[in-house]
Amino acid sequence: MSFFKKVFSKVGIGAAKVDTILDRELYRVGEPLDAIVKIKGGSVEQQIDALYFSMHCNYLGERENAEGEEETVTRTATIDQFKVGESILIQPGEELELAIDMEVPWDAPLTFGGTKIWLQTGLDIKSAIDPGDRDYFQIQPDAMQANVFQALEDLGFQLVEATCEEVGGNWRSRLPFIQEFEFKPCAGPYYRRLDEVEVVFNHNGDYVEVLMEIDRRARGFSGFFAEAFDRDETLARFTVGEESPEEVFEMIQHIIEDNL
Repeated sequence: MSFFKKVFSKVGIGAAKVDTILDRELYRVGEPLDAIVKIKGGSVEQQIDALYFSMHCNYLGERENAEGEEETVTRTATIDQFKVGESILIQPGEELELAIDMEVPWDAPLTFGGTKIWLQTGLDIKSAIDPGDRDYFQIQPDAMQANVFQALEDLGFQLVEATCEEVGGNWRSRLPFIQEFEFKPCAGPYYRRLDEVEVVFNHNGDYVEVLMEIDRRARGFSGFFAEAFDRDETLARFTVGEESPEEVFEMIQHIIEDNL
């Protein structure tokens, strides 16, 4: 074996390559994610100690810059990860295929707005640069989340922004961020009566907990002062499970009416 081939493979030149092919590009939370992993040997024999997978997304956070001012930065969160620990000895030019299956976590964010989600595949090769592969995919709302979105749309609201933002405090989440969905009333009974409605989901599989912030429009001097002191915003918390779309519509309508 050439000395130079050995050296080059350690820095990624002529090393084994990995390519993961997802069974589709569109998933829902809780659904299985199946894929075929293709590994192709490089110019030298290599020992692959493990094959690992991690699911990631981007979110917005804050940091202090050199001038001491807060600035918004994009960070990466690991949503899920697992490892296939079977050791593989791959020969030069050899091609292998492995089938894997994992599940999209219930608390994975939806790919609305600028949120991107990807699966990272890597090979654990001793004393060598880790060859990896990144595959983007999309996550749609499941039936419970979709019923909330549909109810708001039927009430005249339009989704205008969806962001994943860093969060601390007492919010019950294993992830370092929450995903906020901002709706504006564009028609219907709440047009010119509300500024916006913001929604956050906390999904556990059996039901989805919804935190909804209702932002009332300022009306007159009392409304102006309420808005100035953030007292025009009301928080409501409720759960959605097996209810029909009509029941979810009535639930959300009553909550908004009670907080006007």
